[in-house]
Amino acid sequence: MILSKDFPPNFDRIDAVFKIKENRYNPVFCYGNTIHNPFNVKLTEDLIVHEGVHSVQQGQDPEKWWDRYLTDKDFRLLQEVEAFKTQYKFIRANVPDRNYVAKILFIMSLNLGGKMYGNIIPVSKAATLIKG
Repeated sequence: MILSKDFPPNFDRIDAVFKIKENRYNPVFCYGNTIHNPFNVKLTEDLIVHEGVHSVQQGQDPEKWWDRYLTDKDFRLLQEVEAFKTQYKFIRANVPDRNYVAKILFIMSLNLGGKMYGNIIPVSKAATLIKG
């Protein structure tokens, strides 16, 4: 994966859907094989794993993937569940502290079920899907 501090090429469209500037979110974005980190978020190994899943999902046409991701909430949910599941498996395999793993699962569930992703799923259901 290539790391960039620039906004992705379609940031204006992303912001129009998710109101990132207005809500003061600090996400990272995957566009093709590049992780865009314009808000200087700490890129942990598990977050890179998550974004790597999106890179594979996008294949050779990230623009088409993003078009669907921004307009189809069901598609967005499927894509994010796959990425969060992979991220969670990575954390479980690499973090021995069960309490910390549980805390991270809770945070991931809040994110997936929260406003940033368009409230596409109840938080209570998000944890079940992430755990697989």
